[in-house]
Amino acid sequence: MIWIIGGTKDSRIILDEVMKAREDDIVVSTATEYGGKLLEDVAENKRIHIISERLGVLQIENLILEKNID
Repeated sequence: MIWIIGGTKDSRIILDEVMKAREDDIVVSTATEYGGKLLEDVAENKRIHIISERLGVLQIENLILEKNID
């Protein structure tokens, strides 16, 4: 699984390019709800998992382990 830390227009462009180039599932995390709104049109895609909240260190560690992010 790929993790994109985003919430900006640039991270959305990166997400679009990764989706074209790879078949992996993708986690996109944003620190705000607004960042999540930038991803609404891909929310239905089964490959994309969206997290819209500020993550602490333990949450980041757990996310990496649980989702097997490489």
